[in-house]
Order: sequence, then structure tokens, then C-alpha cells
Amino acid sequence: MVLQTGYFDDSGSDAGSHYYVLAGFLASVEQWKAAATEWAAVLNREGLPYFKMSEAMALDGPFRRGWNPSLRDELIIELADIVTEIDPWRIECFVSRSLFETFVKDILESEIFNDPYFMLFYQIVLSVAANAERVGWSPDCDFIFDEHGKLGDLTKAKWEWIKQHIDGITGYSLSKHLGSRPIFRSDVPFRPLQAADMFAWLVRDCITQNGDNMQETPRAALKQLEGGALKVIRLHIEKKQLMNLGALFLVGKTKLTGYL
Repeated sequence: MVLQTGYFDDSGSDAGSHYYVLAGFLASVEQWKAAATEWAAVLNREGLPYFKMSEAMALDGPFRRGWNPSLRDELIIELADIVTEIDPWRIECFVSRSLFETFVKDILESEIFNDPYFMLFYQIVLSVAANAERVGWSPDCDFIFDEHGKLGDLTKAKWEWIKQHIDGITGYSLSKHLGSRPIFRSDVPFRPLQAADMFAWLVRDCITQNGDNMQETPRAALKQLEGGALKVIRLHIEKKQLMNLGALFLVGKTKLTGYL
């Protein structure tokens, strides 16, 4: 099997966002090396230390001086082309913040379960496990996520517990496809994480704007990044799933105390 790495980032963590998204790509290590080299070359050419989609769209940060919407849009499409060339698996997961807060938040007195990040994080890794044969998963596959402070540390801390109990919880043999503990890194030196940041921002913009209302360049970039439907895993955590999760938390609250 080909050694793979998945890079994922979130969008919508600010309280004013209606949706929370975690998304990214899964490709071979060699493909990522090529893409990262090309991505870095483009940024160096433009004098950019890093790329962050929210700053690019707001013409803020490194884009504050010497940039205009036209130049920025050209750069976004060029960077999206780099990802398209390696044709990775695209994995995106999203949830309505208001529904999450209504049916799940504050049931358990645990910080990780009161933030949608933890739920989407495991939806991502479990979706790869459930599609292991389809995506060509190998036991040496690494999951690399953008740094998430204390919440990231808590997520990693529960990894072994999840591996031990996930088969019994879901009724499927997923633990054998979970591999090593996920890694959290800064997206400034890791170019593939910058690509995941772009993808997550575009997915959230599409949901928020109902697709057709997206600006032309973000719509075109998302179309490029999503590629063909055969290599997309799209996970929408809907109301019914959140209600079931909330009910599970209520029923198992006493049993889970001390473990989570």
C-alpha cells in the first residue's frame, strides 16, 4: 500500500459562524512533497510567508499591501490548481452550530464534548477507517491537523480510549484502521495544512452562501478542489444524528463519568 498522509483544518470556529467545518485531503507522501514544493515556490514568488484563506479574502495580514481582489483571485486559482494536480481524496465534515448547541452542548461536563471540533475530528478519522479499502489506507497513514491548543491536546489524550471502545460503540471493526495518534502542527510551515485551510473555508462559504451566491472565484476554486465525485467523502452531521448523540450522552452520562 502507498504511504499516505491526511491534512485537515477547520473553519467557522468564531462564535458568529453558523456552521463549523473540518476538511482536508488524503494523498501519498510523495504527492504531498511535490505539491508542497510547488506551493512554497508560488508563495516565495509573491513574497508571502504563508497563505491563509480568511486573510486573503479580507485582504488582511500579508495581503494588506500590494494586493487587490484581482491579483488575489489569480493566486487562489493557481494554488487550487496545485492541489488538483495531485488528485487527493477530499474529505469534508460540517455541522450547524445552532443545532449542535441545542442537542449536544452542555450535556456532559467535558470541554471536548462541548465543542463541535471534537465530534467532527472523529467523524473525519472514522470515515477514513470505514472507507479504508476504498481510499487505499495503510497502517502507517498519518493524520495531521492544524494546531488547536488545549482542545487538540485533549483530543489526542482520548485517542487510545477511542481505539479501545469504538468497535463496541459503532458495531463495526474500525479500530484496526485508526493507526497512530493524530499529529497537530502549525499551518505556517506546513503547506498542505494551508491547502486544507483553503478547502475548509471554501466549504463553509458554500454552505453559508447556499452555493449559487458564492463569489465567482471561491466557487471556481471549490469546484477545482472537490474534483470528481468519486474521490469525495462528504459528511453532513444532521439534526437526527445530533439528537441521537445527545440522547446517548444523557443515557450514558453516569457510565461515562471518569472515562471522558
